[in-house]
Amino acid sequence: MLKRFVIFVFLTAFIVIGCSSFSIHTDYDQSADFSGYDTFGWVKHKNVRMDRKGLMNAKIRSAVKAELESKGMRFVERAPDLLVNYHFGVRDKIDVDVYGYGYRPGWKRRVVRHYKEGTLVLDIVDFSKKHLIWRGSASGIVGPPADAQAKMAEAVAGILKEYPPSQ
Repeated sequence: MLKRFVIFVFLTAFIVIGCSSFSIHTDYDQSADFSGYDTFGWVKHKNVRMDRKGLMNAKIRSAVKAELESKGMRFVERAPDLLVNYHFGVRDKIDVDVYGYGYRPGWKRRVVRHYKEGTLVLDIVDFSKKHLIWRGSASGIVGPPADAQAKMAEAVAGILKEYPPSQ
């Protein structure tokens, strides 16, 4: 019975640790007056491709727009207080774990895991001053495409959790 309880606690801890799936970093201009910003818009890109990356653009924009609007900001097409820009990318990663002990060959077990890591960077720029006032990033393991919208919303919420900063 005790053995089952220990296994249950271990698996529960593993699942909970696995749920915090992003590494979040933010920084901002401490001299900026965030209370004066009410509207936001997108940085204009001339060539937006409508392929898989185009689908991801829509997911990012949807998540950012929802998060900023939940904080009381309004999206406008012309002359916003803030411009929002983003960058994202995916790269292949390899993780190697070694288990076991001993000096003889074969006593150690190596587990090699291949996965993809995605990174999203959000920049928020003061439109009138053309000055970066907020930058945040989220990095984590990329899951199946069916989970992309939920994962993107989670990453954006993590990045903008402390936005606007309390000054």
